Amino acid sequence: MTSRWMLEVEKVRDVEVEWHIFSLSVLNEGRDIPEQYRSATANGWMFGRVVCAAQQAAGDASVLPLYTAMGTRLHPGKREIEKAVIAEALNEAGLSAELLSAADDITFDQKLRDSTAEALKLVGDDLGTPVIAIDGVA
Repeated sequence: MTSRWMLEVEKVRDVEVEWHIFSLSVLNEGRDIPEQYRSATANGWMFGRVVCAAQQAAGDASVLPLYTAMGTRLHPGKREIEKAVIAEALNEAGLSAELLSAADDITFDQKLRDSTAEALKLVGDDLGTPVIAIDGVA
């Protein structure tokens, strides 16, 4: 919801949104979370890695379309995070299907951790998402 709201704000105000990766899988790593969130948290690593790979291959502009395509499938679509769903999102976002191979590439995990840590520096670790920062202040 907040990402959609920010897109509306961007239309009517003099703001330019920069989208960064925040991983609930990183945030909840090692935490005792309710059973109903465990699968999504475990599988969230796959999507996070693919977003990192897309950003690396196609630049920052690839993050929002991929995030939107995946978010639409997960939230109103009530789908689970799995490779077939990520592949659909890549296709909708106009990104290479080859990026799906990053889902299992743990070399992207540090990028996920670093990007999430940047947000947590602003607000602490007792949160979900999103984190909105203006000029480095949340």
